[in-house]
Amino acid sequence: MNPTTAKKLMIAESQVFYNGVEYDKIKSLIFKKTENGIKACAELLDKNKNSLTTAFLKDIKIDETEDKERINIDDLYFSGLQSEFKRNALLCINSLGISNYKLALTEIRAIISVITDLEEALEQKVGSKEEEEKEK
Repeated sequence: MNPTTAKKLMIAESQVFYNGVEYDKIKSLIFKKTENGIKACAELLDKNKNSLTTAFLKDIKIDETEDKERINIDDLYFSGLQSEFKRNALLCINSLGISNYKLALTEIRAIISVITDLEEALEQKVGSKEEEEKEK
């Protein structure tokens, strides 16, 4: 698994597998500098939400067996971005309603960050749709 895929799965809060065990989601990504370069790891939250396991990205799988139908990561990522945007927008509106301007400002900054990623994802979707229409 590469860092881009891991980021998309983390945002989508998708389940992943490591050593045959199913984990609830990727909690965070970690990059460690070693003698052989930079190694990418992820903290995996267990199904009971009790503990974190750190694993190299190369050892994490999207599904238990590679024979299963491949999950469309881009759709999961897009869905995760939409959820994150909605959540941040609601928190911002609620913060403004109770005059907590500092929290509202934090949420606006989070919204701006999500909008940038959402714009990229939408551009990819538009490009994919145009290619499909040209093929027809």
